Amino acid sequence: VELLINGTTVKTKNFSWDVSYNMSYNKNEVLALANGLSALQMDVSVNNYAYIYNEVGKPYSMIKGYRIKKDAKGNTVYNANGYEVATGLEDLGSGVSPWGGGITNNFTYKRFNFSFLIDGKFGGKVYSATNLYATRFGLNKITLPGRDGGLTVTGVDINGNPFTKTIAPSALQGYYDNYKNLSDLFVYDADFIKLRQVILGYSIPVSAIRFVKLQSLSVSFVARNLLILHKDAPNIDPESTRSEEHTSELQ
Repeated sequence: VELLINGTTVKTKNFSWDVSYNMSYNKNEVLALANGLSALQMDVSVNNYAYIYNEVGKPYSMIKGYRIKKDAKGNTVYNANGYEVATGLEDLGSGVSPWGGGITNNFTYKRFNFSFLIDGKFGGKVYSATNLYATRFGLNKITLPGRDGGLTVTGVDINGNPFTKTIAPSALQGYYDNYKNLSDLFVYDADFIKLRQVILGYSIPVSAIRFVKLQSLSVSFVARNLLILHKDAPNIDPESTRSEEHTSELQ
């Protein structure tokens, strides 16, 4: 569903201000796949840490991966090393943002024209291998806890018994490296608002160049993707992607 509204806010002899607003909503569902399949893996993150699936009965382009395992009371489950235990493969959100929109302001003064477009998408998710590898290499700020005095984790062990362990600073690299198995830590809201486009133009008076038969002539400077005004995903552009171009079948 898409809505488009155009209007002129100000109009005088030499100046005009036109506004265009559009909004879209995409609700989708995978109804069927070929050969009686119930699910199809469409893409995979580096080293198989997260996946993109199309699955019957669910929205298109679902992110699948692993969460931190919890018991019935919400306590984190740890193994003997003090590392969080991962769940099985689970849905982590849709990679397709259902909501989108943008607003264009266009100003005209005599022969000059200036316009800018601000747009955004909302409601989708994005998995960031960039943040994952920054964490594994100790470059992400989430790896700061524990560097001074160690990191104490508290929860339950795999048998459900109370568990507490202090991980020494020398062992933190292994602890944070285990995050590669916890896909959900690197799935973020893909919402963003961008200054998408700016155009500055000038309409050249063709009457001044009579030897060329022209009805009109203009020159424009166009710039795109200038600024991210808002985003929730740290350290990355939520629109940036890299594909492994890999598919497989799940019965």
